[in-house]
Amino acid sequence: EDNFSVVASNDLEILGEYGVGAADKILSTEGSIYIKGGIAGKNKAVVRCKKNLYVKYLSDITVECEGSVYVGFYCMNSNVRAKQLIVESPKGRIIGGRIDVDILTSAAEIGNNGETRTIIRVRGFDRSAMKLELDDTLKIINEHKKNITKIKQHLQVYGSSYSLTSEQAAVYEKLKSEYADLKEVIKELEYKVRSLNDYLRTPGEGAVVAKTRIYPKVRIEIKNQYEEILRSEPMITYYYKDNEIKKM
Repeated sequence: EDNFSVVASNDLEILGEYGVGAADKILSTEGSIYIKGGIAGKNKAVVRCKKNLYVKYLSDITVECEGSVYVGFYCMNSNVRAKQLIVESPKGRIIGGRIDVDILTSAAEIGNNGETRTIIRVRGFDRSAMKLELDDTLKIINEHKKNITKIKQHLQVYGSSYSLTSEQAAVYEKLKSEYADLKEVIKELEYKVRSLNDYLRTPGEGAVVAKTRIYPKVRIEIKNQYEEILRSEPMITYYYKDNEIKKM
């Protein structure tokens, strides 16, 4: 389907088997986007989301995502800005385009035999700062959970009372709304904890992983250090540690 736009505030699902053609934009201002098929964007489609994008394939498209991009099979000639780009199939590929992520880019194959120019930039992260952020977030969740337990106890007291004065009824409603708000806050913080734990599994402070092969004409940049791939290499990880790009 070409030439349509869709904007949602929360999670957005597009369930057609054949995916999406040259849409103008697909946007989720607060949530994730799930596209059952893929997107062949014909160089005009833009996908933006606050959280993660889950899609079968990406081709000739621009993606701007504050979370991670999970692709089933391939990412071709696309411009992707995200926390991570992970192509999940054992034969998954990234060919062409410009990939700009903070944490990790991973696929079975990066580049191709035809040596299509492929640019991968990993901005990198500060591991110790991220661990502190994780600890702080866990502490905040614990505080919120203590509060929610207290609110629950109050709610039970009000809920089991048969006759509430109008003042008590107002308090009861206020508590119910506080309880709902707090549950939402905890849910968001738990999403953040899952994301941070995921990022911390990355080797070094930013990495590019080619699980089966990387090809010539791929250029890798991690934390402003560069590596031009001049010959095909099997199964290799490039990661940033001690101010340089290392391989394993």
